[in-house]
Amino acid sequence: MEKAVIGGKVAIALGIMCIVLFASLGIIVASYTMMTNNKDETNQNYVSTHSHDNTEFNSLDAQYDAYVASHQHTNLEFDSAVTAPKLATVDVTVEDDWSRGPYVSSSFRVSGIVVNAGSDAAYNPKIHVVAYKLIDVKAIDAYYSLATIDGESWMTFDTTFVYSGGPIYSWTVTPQWTTTP
Repeated sequence: MEKAVIGGKVAIALGIMCIVLFASLGIIVASYTMMTNNKDETNQNYVSTHSHDNTEFNSLDAQYDAYVASHQHTNLEFDSAVTAPKLATVDVTVEDDWSRGPYVSSSFRVSGIVVNAGSDAAYNPKIHVVAYKLIDVKAIDAYYSLATIDGESWMTFDTTFVYSGGPIYSWTVTPQWTTTP
């Protein structure tokens, strides 16, 4: 068997590489130690400059408790708010049949569904229709009355309003009601 012999230059190169690697490892350990110390120092600085006094929290907590104590609602008030009638319009459609001729009436048909999302009846319900010919020229401002709408129920509506002038530019349909007959 032959023994492999490493040349002198290769041995020196390997020695230098070992020294460089060992020095790099030392630098990495020193750097990591400094970062750890800096983290600890930063944490200590934060803790020392940020008070852990609960005075502000306790003050806010007391204010909250005072507010809650002065704004108590009875079960009746809560039940009333939950069961109260709440009307909304659904599937509203409009048809504007406006006339181009002078002295000829135009018609604006509004139809849809009024839903009562509350469990109590909505009394004296009506639809308030406001329509404009131009941005600020009101053509219609009228109401269409409906029958009482029971709680958790709905009713269709279909009505036509007569007006004069050009086409309707914009419109709103808003339900209104009372909670007592």
